[in-house]
Amino acid sequence: MIKKSKSLTALLDKVVNIPVIQITILVILFILVSMFSLSAQTPRRDSGAEGPTPLQVGDTIPESLWSMPLQVINHPDGKTITTLSDYRGSLIILDFWATSCGSCISALPKLTKLQHSFKDIRILPVTANERELITAFLSKSPNLMGDGLPYIVAEKNLQKYFPHLSIPHVVWINAEGKIINIGYGEYVTADNIKLAIEKKLVDLPIKIDFEEDHYDEPLIRQLAKTKDSVQILESSILTGYLPFADLIARFKQDSISNSTRYYAFNHSLNHLFTLALRSSLPLNRKRCVMHVKSPQRFMYGQGELFFQDWLRKYAYSYEIVLPYLASMNDIRQRLRNDLEGALRLKSEVKEMPVQCLVLSYRKDHKKNNRIKSNVTKKERFDTSSFTSMLNNDTDLPLVVDEVNDADLDILLADDWKTVADLNTGLRKYGLELIPASRTMKMFLLEDKSPKSL
Repeated sequence: MIKKSKSLTALLDKVVNIPVIQITILVILFILVSMFSLSAQTPRRDSGAEGPTPLQVGDTIPESLWSMPLQVINHPDGKTITTLSDYRGSLIILDFWATSCGSCISALPKLTKLQHSFKDIRILPVTANERELITAFLSKSPNLMGDGLPYIVAEKNLQKYFPHLSIPHVVWINAEGKIINIGYGEYVTADNIKLAIEKKLVDLPIKIDFEEDHYDEPLIRQLAKTKDSVQILESSILTGYLPFADLIARFKQDSISNSTRYYAFNHSLNHLFTLALRSSLPLNRKRCVMHVKSPQRFMYGQGELFFQDWLRKYAYSYEIVLPYLASMNDIRQRLRNDLEGALRLKSEVKEMPVQCLVLSYRKDHKKNNRIKSNVTKKERFDTSSFTSMLNNDTDLPLVVDEVNDADLDILLADDWKTVADLNTGLRKYGLELIPASRTMKMFLLEDKSPKSL
């Protein structure tokens, strides 16, 4: 490996001004002093598209937006049309959502509760879904109806003022009509609402929501900018969190530049190992054996930090450029080598004995007498779904499904506390959970000892 030159180091030190936890640049440069230039840039889309100018943090809501008619359902006064002007003078929170977004739906009860807790705010869920669809959706969720939130529906124009690619997408407008944040749904909390009302809301992350072509320029060029006299034939970069990028991964091959490029920005370390090993095990907490310092930096867990704050502290970003004929297998091998080399780690997928809970048939069960489900297979909570729930949402040991019965629809009470409680509920299905040892593939990650370096 060739170390980067002092001149390149100096250039990067001048250009790069981004806070990162750790930056490790592994660059293999084949420098060609040539007569040609690599200054051609990918043309960007014309910014003069039809429609209103998108609004940003710090902008004031224009009068045309205040008075724009908005279709609404579940309005406290029974209105079918409203305007933002109806809530002028209050803190307004626009929450862009859709019925296809699970995290958006999960947040609605919290938003309803927050609305009831504050008189000086108006939370408005906004969706492009049609009135009939949202009406049907709310009819199945009584806790969201009645004195719940008014829902802006079939809305396309608001999205022109606040364009976005992903949801939830939250816009904060203060009592003076100024946009104070465009961000993430997890930051809509009672404490942040109090700060906003008191005009003290500061330093909330602004949502990164770029078009795809934002990522077309290779990372090495974003860091060094002007490299017209240098042709980089092969390089790899491992760095920390990048504030100018979203959580994204892409594989691209370009016959013109004769290169293969892969990048994965703002990922957890275990997610990067998932990509490198082509295995989902590193993302399964109960299938990981971690002999490392500070294991909380490898995978996000429910704790004191919001997910976006955790990413800013612990996420890593990776980019590799190889010759055009390079395969994804080549990239995976290089990614694994770079992660292990730069971070002094050893990774492997290894079969080993594991103490677990095995879901199996009871000795006294009779298959013909089992409770069978009348719901469709798509809606059924079968043994596979049941064990996935126990593995993902509980602190139980690893649960292994040795029944694999797709015909069952397992319905248990929510107040269980022990394995014995679960087994009581499972009895009617002829099932039980029993402690056992099984040899299973596990993801093993450990710090390299000084002797192995």
